[in-house]
Amino acid sequence: MRLIGTTKYQRGKRVKILAETESLTKWSGGDILVQLYDGERNAVVLVKREEYEQRSIGRMKLIGMTRYQRGGRVRILAEIQSLTGWKEGSDFLVQLYDEERNAVVLVKREEYERWRSG
Repeated sequence: MRLIGTTKYQRGKRVKILAETESLTKWSGGDILVQLYDGERNAVVLVKREEYEQRSIGRMKLIGMTRYQRGGRVRILAEIQSLTGWKEGSDFLVQLYDEERNAVVLVKREEYERWRSG
């Protein structure tokens, strides 16, 4: 996975997808994204619905779908927030690009640092 950068978990359960991430995934406003929860890493995986239907994504919990909004925003589903424990307006999330799945992985910065050191 490729590290892209960090973004703040915004009020209203929104995450801003960074421009580099958007160019790699080729997502555009109106695309339907599947939200998956990776319990091993306490991370969220976002993948375009078509990619999800065509590929094996692994042992992750399917939470639901959301629309990719213009301006690169994604609304995180309430169940994801309860599973991850993310706090709106204060947590910073690391964005990773998963080339194999053409997906975005979001994880709290502290969790990411534990992965790297562990």
